[in-house]
Amino acid sequence: MATDPTITALKAAVKGLTYESESDEPFVAFAWRAADVGDGLSQKKVRTLGGHGAKEPVEEQTPDEFFAPLVRSEDWHGAEEKEVVERYRKLAETIGTLLEHPRVYKVGDGPEKTIYVVGKAKSGDWAGVKTTAIET
Repeated sequence: MATDPTITALKAAVKGLTYESESDEPFVAFAWRAADVGDGLSQKKVRTLGGHGAKEPVEEQTPDEFFAPLVRSEDWHGAEEKEVVERYRKLAETIGTLLEHPRVYKVGDGPEKTIYVVGKAKSGDWAGVKTTAIET
């Protein structure tokens, strides 16, 4: 796929990083071919490309909204928490550098949601990272 350098960079950015929710699931880099996306992403296309049901609800966010609580340093953070915050900052920076017009889509009904942070790569294909969150 034409996005290989992008996927390689995204894989490096998420290696060992988990999304902190009740399940702490890992992030996975992914790509969708431009031909499959067509004119641009929509909630319907995210459902289809992600293999979700046609009626599953989708919430949209900007990457800034999504990453805001993850990149915030707190006074009580120890060395491990500070390292995780820095890794989230690097991930957000990597996404902002490699992907045009990135968006965040949270797909799912109930407490379990699949989260896609996705944008258009320089190759024309679409790429990003995804994870699962348990939000109760």
